Amino acid sequence: MSGLRTLHFAARDPYAGSVNLLGKTWYLSRKPIKVTGPEPLLEPIVVALFVEQDARIHFQKLPAGLFWEMYREAIPNGVEFGLELARKGILQDLRKRGTSTKEMIDSLLYQVK
Repeated sequence: MSGLRTLHFAARDPYAGSVNLLGKTWYLSRKPIKVTGPEPLLEPIVVALFVEQDARIHFQKLPAGLFWEMYREAIPNGVEFGLELARKGILQDLRKRGTSTKEMIDSLLYQVK
């Protein structure tokens, strides 16, 4: 509806991702929207950042349930990497050092499996 014609996304959202709406709604299926993604190098990092934050807030334990089951099934390396980041306090150390976003992403790209 916004006139957007190209969308690039870094990571899937297996729980509530909206890209599926393009083929399932009459209005959007008629629009010439080009969608590219996920980005293979960024997807596990984006998911890991999400997981790390949630694990840190919940004392390094992820809540059980459908939400996390879907993420573990779709992007297991991102979930595990996020838990590792939380356990080791890697992002907290980078934050304390005042690391820039670019430096942080570069560092994570080097570490992701």
